[in-house]
Amino acid sequence: MFSRPDSLFQAIADNASVALLIMDARQHCVFMNPAAVELTGYRLDEIQGRPLHDFVHYLRPDGSPYPLQECPIDRAFPEKNRMRGEEVFVHKDGHLYPVSFTASPLLDESATPIGTIIEVLDISRRREQETREARTRQLFVDLVERAPFGMYIVDAEFRIVLMNEGSKTSAFRNVPDVVGRGLRDAMRVLWPEPVVDEVVALFRRTMDTGEPYFTSEFRNMRQDVKTVEAYEWELQRITLPDGRHAVVCYYFDLTRLRDAEIALREADRAKDQFLAMLAHELRNPLAPIRIAAALQRARVTDDPVMLKSRDVIDRQVSHMARLLDDLLDVSRLARGKLVLQREVLPLGSVLDMAIETSQPEIERYRCHLTVHIGQADDTSVHGDPARLTQVFANLLNNAAKYNRPGGSITLTLAVNAVAREAVVTVADTGRGIAPDFAPRLFQLFAQGHDPVGASTSGLGIGLNLSRRLVELHGGSISARSAGEGQGSAFEVRLPLAAIDAARVARPATRPESAGQVLLHILVAEDHPDGAAMLAAFLREAGCRVTTVADGLAALEAAEQVRPDAVVLDIGMPGMNGYDVCARLRAEPWGREMTVVALTGWGQPDNRARGDAVGFDLHLVKPIDPNELLARLRELRGA
Repeated sequence: MFSRPDSLFQAIADNASVALLIMDARQHCVFMNPAAVELTGYRLDEIQGRPLHDFVHYLRPDGSPYPLQECPIDRAFPEKNRMRGEEVFVHKDGHLYPVSFTASPLLDESATPIGTIIEVLDISRRREQETREARTRQLFVDLVERAPFGMYIVDAEFRIVLMNEGSKTSAFRNVPDVVGRGLRDAMRVLWPEPVVDEVVALFRRTMDTGEPYFTSEFRNMRQDVKTVEAYEWELQRITLPDGRHAVVCYYFDLTRLRDAEIALREADRAKDQFLAMLAHELRNPLAPIRIAAALQRARVTDDPVMLKSRDVIDRQVSHMARLLDDLLDVSRLARGKLVLQREVLPLGSVLDMAIETSQPEIERYRCHLTVHIGQADDTSVHGDPARLTQVFANLLNNAAKYNRPGGSITLTLAVNAVAREAVVTVADTGRGIAPDFAPRLFQLFAQGHDPVGASTSGLGIGLNLSRRLVELHGGSISARSAGEGQGSAFEVRLPLAAIDAARVARPATRPESAGQVLLHILVAEDHPDGAAMLAAFLREAGCRVTTVADGLAALEAAEQVRPDAVVLDIGMPGMNGYDVCARLRAEPWGREMTVVALTGWGQPDNRARGDAVGFDLHLVKPIDPNELLARLRELRGA
């Protein structure tokens, strides 16, 4: 039996940070130090004379019952052997906690076991730390495995000892048993021998010197699939757990990206070539048209139809020429071929030229232009007069085109003395800019309206071209609008030149206006020249013609005059041609009318939509007017 501990042992036990418990020969607890009381939650008088296994150690680490005969702590006494390990204890309050223990048998002078001393240490914090570290390691492994790049490690013997999933599914996808294989052996499957020698030499250099290696692009022909690959890769020396050096290779497979970039550049180049060729080929037939118009103008005539035709040809050829110029300029800018012919000139004279150029468009849309130029002599810039005129004429044309009939346009020229720049503002009371379209306003081919139902259209290149031309002059262009229907303002800023220059004059242009019975035809067309020329042709052919410029007016005119045929443009303001046709067919007096769609929209779905609402005929612009008349006669039996 044990006697009470002496004072020295008691002092040691009381101050020990590890829990100490002593069991007698029956394995009943006879002593526990303060650390043991804190650890278990029990006082000695609560457990004295009871086996440890009964109250704090009856569960396995997984929480299942723990038979006494299997308990390593209790086996130390009968086996006379020190036992160490980690187990789960149960606190007095019922919570489980992991511990490490050492159970040592106590022997008397004859080596007979008389008890057991047990040292117990709470390892909860260590376990938590290990769990966190394990989770962190697993997270790191998952990140490396799922990383969008390849990574593999080569040891001092130049064997591939580790590889992430990115490598297995990209560069080394066709190399069998790659982990554990020699680097040179694996590379030989992929690349020719000279390339293999080069790559291995780079690995060896980093292994020997510790200097990292990086290349932004490494291209080579793969032997296994006969394709050119491109990689961005980096080599770094690291130390393995065994203390030896290794080299880790990180790489990005750029093959698809490079191929896509090449394809995009080729497509962009093809587009530029196509635009240039298209503009050139379309310009050829425009030249004789313009000459023919000039020959007509040389003939003296009082015929109003000839006068109107002559003006329309002039105006539309000029418009087409502007569109083709824009196309060519965009192509030249994209290829860096546009060269500015700079000179010092007053910006006021440029604005005068732009106003003269845009006057027909302003008059066409019946807009009122107010100009505040001020002292033009103080606003000289160093620029290309033709290109700057092109910029401001485009802004004025847009202000008229996207304005309401009778709307206002204000052109203002001011000077920012602090920034040494001229500021030109073109403001209108028109359609405004939708907030979702504003970020794309200056993008090439951007269109901010629905073609069906819209009365304006374009190629979507004017603002993009204007911005690029202004930037070539060292300036900037911006737009602001309170929203749709609230007008817009475009501001151009150009650096001032040091020297003033004289104003430059430009010749002016002018517009005009223009009138037996085979059929009575209603023409609904919002393009004034198109409506006027078609009406003039039909009247010449002996038809009575009524013209309107929008869908609602077409419905009203059809009900009032009850024409034999209605020729409808699809894209009209207010109500588009499809809706007008559907409304006509819904009326008893409109069911027998011949209704023809005359439109620039000629896709199969456009035709199908026209058939669905009741069109008799779908003609795509530009049409042969003789064909239209022949088809109308056929449909009406005239």
